[in-house]
Amino acid sequence: MVNDTLPAGVERLNFSLHGDHRGGLIVGESGRNVPFPIARVYSIFHSEENVVRGCHAHRDMQQMILNVTGSFDLLLDDGNIKKTITFDRPGQGILITGYVWRELRNFSKDSVINCFADKLYKDCIYVSTYDEFLAGLD
Repeated sequence: MVNDTLPAGVERLNFSLHGDHRGGLIVGESGRNVPFPIARVYSIFHSEENVVRGCHAHRDMQQMILNVTGSFDLLLDDGNIKKTITFDRPGQGILITGYVWRELRNFSKDSVINCFADKLYKDCIYVSTYDEFLAGLD
């Protein structure tokens, strides 16, 4: 049996895929399939397969990570549960509302990821070392 337990403050999401002979479309809408007011949207692309991105946690921010195309692995860690999820289909998403360490790795060459956040970059409080993250669990 596969253990599909996710860290606290993490929820899997699946976005509807739309499209026709012209191509595909994935829509993220605040208050509909993005359950918070969107303050910031950013995209991750052209990441080399062997790089690791993320490597931080947020003290107080809601974030949704959405796979647009390609594949990547996302490690999530709440201090009790560590879970690596492979994103390999368009429309796969994850909602992170808790104090969760995250690392993105194993990017395919065509990987494109959209991220939605409820805070502007300057207002985000990043925890940028794993030791600081662990200390913040107390």
